[in-house]
Amino acid sequence: MEILLDLLQNRVFIAGILGWFIAQSAKVVIDSIKSKTFAKNRFNGSGGMPSSHSCMVTSMTIATAMQAEGGLGSVEFAIALVFTFVTLHDAMGVRWQAGLHARLLNKYMRDLQDNAENDAEEEIGDLKEFLGHRPIEVLVGVLLGILIAITVCLV
Repeated sequence: MEILLDLLQNRVFIAGILGWFIAQSAKVVIDSIKSKTFAKNRFNGSGGMPSSHSCMVTSMTIATAMQAEGGLGSVEFAIALVFTFVTLHDAMGVRWQAGLHARLLNKYMRDLQDNAENDAEEEIGDLKEFLGHRPIEVLVGVLLGILIAITVCLV
């Protein structure tokens, strides 16, 4: 129980979890406004505006810089910063490309199913297309993460 209490008092942890929660909640609001219907499925979905992965890791990295004894020169900050760069690169690169590939494969599969002679063929579900982020979605996630970390560490 003491370990859990320690974790809940850890500002780096709080900043990361709060960053993820706020970014995911923002996706629900933004997509609900766009679609004019409550988009509750966006709360646990990936992709979209803002990037919750970017927000979470940036929140943790900035909080680490503010909390670690050595600040920007600390080992903890260096590890967090490298982890953040890998996450940001992955969000805009690999996962974005995987989403584009999924979109094309889904289109091809629908075309094949539409042109199939045998209607009894087993239908294959769509691949998840909403995986990665455009650079602006990552940038907004980073900026939101900075704001959250500063707020958590100064309160």
